[in-house]
Amino acid sequence: MFIPSKIKVRLSLSVLFVQLFFLSSLPVFSLEIKELPDFDGKFSNYFSIFDNSQKETLPVPYYESDNSSQTQRGACEFSVTFINVGQGDSEFIVLPNCKTVLIDGGPSSSASSNLAKFLTGHNISSIDYVVLTHPHTDHFKGLQYVFDNLSVSNFYDTKVNNPSSSTLKKFRDTAAAEPGINIFYPVEGQELDWAEGVKVKILNSCSQESQTSQGEILNNCSIVMKMTYQNVSMLFMGDAQGETENLIADKYRDELRSDVLKVGHHGSSTSSSEKFLSYVSPKLAYISVGKNSYGHPSDATLGRLENIGARVFRTDRDGTSVFIPGDKIFYCEYPQQAGF
Repeated sequence: MFIPSKIKVRLSLSVLFVQLFFLSSLPVFSLEIKELPDFDGKFSNYFSIFDNSQKETLPVPYYESDNSSQTQRGACEFSVTFINVGQGDSEFIVLPNCKTVLIDGGPSSSASSNLAKFLTGHNISSIDYVVLTHPHTDHFKGLQYVFDNLSVSNFYDTKVNNPSSSTLKKFRDTAAAEPGINIFYPVEGQELDWAEGVKVKILNSCSQESQTSQGEILNNCSIVMKMTYQNVSMLFMGDAQGETENLIADKYRDELRSDVLKVGHHGSSTSSSEKFLSYVSPKLAYISVGKNSYGHPSDATLGRLENIGARVFRTDRDGTSVFIPGDKIFYCEYPQQAGF
């Protein structure tokens, strides 16, 4: 059928108007392809999707960074990854000088564990600073894999011994035999010089030799550290329970204020008291937990975190999550299905 050209123009303009009207009612998304360096200096392309109407970064599958090579040891974006290791703890930190930190290793020394998958999946063959918060197997057993398969420069430990563990001595002997290793037993109040612009302060530790099989005492011997970078602070509690929380709350008070809290003892009812949380006042709270018979995390603890206004992330529900500080408190999540 013949349609006069003037009518064609009118129809085209009408269709264009309808399309523009429809599109204007939708959120505006843009797609950016970033070339992100792995820890071996090789580059891979990853997609980062932005909702321009909300100005919020949606979930991305890796650490965001600029195009500068991380092999230069000075151009990395600070990030904290809370690794889903099941019923245990493990946090991996990238410092702005590109040095790396691993706090605890979870409950498995297997090469098929989530920690091992995370490390191999990100081409991590060495770690600058490894911290064992306290000698419970759900925190140190995965570090056996680390010392067996990666190179470690510095190891931070307590001096408390757990005679009920049949594998602790083997692990500490392996750590001591690491070529060129520096072993430290940090004391409460000490500051660690890990990177320029990053303040790391020890708030609790058992730096004197002792021995116990009592779980609560071992938990309260956890190395507790506060890390501050730019205007963002993070508090790592290990498995510290109420006794330790009260001690550091009474001593440090408002100095405990932190944007991010790694919740103590897997969210148990004996941790994260109202008094303690009132000083910390976290915006984000990360609970490292898996299937367990202990009732972790407890409803009471979740309620206290909710009452303080914290957004809660759980590794058993949300999988591995990475926190990246920015102009505002910034986070992105890995899906549970990611396998790390």
